[in-house]
Amino acid sequence: MICSTHFIGQTAGATVSSASANYKESDEVQAARKILDKAMSEADLFESVRAHLDAFGWRWYHTYDSRRSNGGFPDIVATKPRGEGSRLLFIELKSEKGHLSPDQLVWQDALIHSGATHMVWRPSDLSSGDVERTLRSPW
Repeated sequence: MICSTHFIGQTAGATVSSASANYKESDEVQAARKILDKAMSEADLFESVRAHLDAFGWRWYHTYDSRRSNGGFPDIVATKPRGEGSRLLFIELKSEKGHLSPDQLVWQDALIHSGATHMVWRPSDLSSGDVERTLRSPW
């Protein structure tokens, strides 16, 4: 699931902001964003996503040492109670060039076919605002 919006936040130490949804970035800003996105590690992405989850009131879980766990399970499981129901997200984090492993693809398929929301987030999803938009969404 990919969302599109603008985001006010930080990516690899650089502040990214927009004044309105109609804001058009210059070619130079877009090029700089791509460089920063490529430089962001999965660990840095995790810290940024964790901060966003906390800021928007989500409860989340992450297995810090998965060596004894079944392979391929998503990096983060997050939920946010809302009124009569709640929302549950399974989030896999990848570097800009990272690929899902065969085990991760099996989990992704199983979760999607069970009706769950499974997302793969990359640094570009953070810098573009997709992460913030998803976490703020009233669904």
